[in-house]
Amino acid sequence: MVRLQVLRTTLFKAFFLVQVILSVWFGYRLIVRYNKEVKEFYSNTGGKDLSSVKWILFAFLFASVVSLVSNVIGKDFFVDKGPLIAFPALTHSLFLFFIGYVGYHQNFTVADFTNDVNDYRKKRLRATERKQPALSDRITKQHLSDLLRKNELYKNPELRITDIALMAGTNRTYISRIVNEEMQTNFCDWVNGFRIEYVKGIMKNPEYDNLSMLQIAEMSGFSSLSAFYRVFKAKEGIAPGEYREHK
Repeated sequence: MVRLQVLRTTLFKAFFLVQVILSVWFGYRLIVRYNKEVKEFYSNTGGKDLSSVKWILFAFLFASVVSLVSNVIGKDFFVDKGPLIAFPALTHSLFLFFIGYVGYHQNFTVADFTNDVNDYRKKRLRATERKQPALSDRITKQHLSDLLRKNELYKNPELRITDIALMAGTNRTYISRIVNEEMQTNFCDWVNGFRIEYVKGIMKNPEYDNLSMLQIAEMSGFSSLSAFYRVFKAKEGIAPGEYREHK
């Protein structure tokens, strides 16, 4: 009877561990896939992706490991070690606090993304009913680049791939395929490339020497100063301030 109880307890712990690993693994994959879709839809992803939620998964994994280890050690171990028993409780309390903190600051949700996609589908349907001429049979990556550059669409911080698709009279899947396969990038990075080129042009022009970095970022279509610094450093290898000094 005792052996059966021990076996059941061991199986329960093993099952719990497998559940945790699978939850973290599949949760992480879903977040990565969602973030990829966001970068293919919006030109600015700040606050829209779920990168911060990844940390909830890691925190969940850590809290689960602490819980499992504490259970394996047994409550008798903590009887004469008062301070140690606070560690598992503190870990779970911090985990719950972290969930609330991330949730409070995550203003954009999957539901918002779904609504934006559905809104595009409605606009696309209305455009089809008006029988707008389709340009998809002659759209190339050069046409898309010219469309973005000549109309300075990249200056719009809320620019979406659907905006370009509607202007071109085609669907976002077609635009996305050109950007992904022919330009070897995603929509967000593609648009940011135009923004950085525009920024470099501003920095080289003495007429704009009095502009602050925030003003330059806003003029170029970046949603925030932090996003501007991050993208510029990633594409140019140096901070925008350093580039400006050595222009």
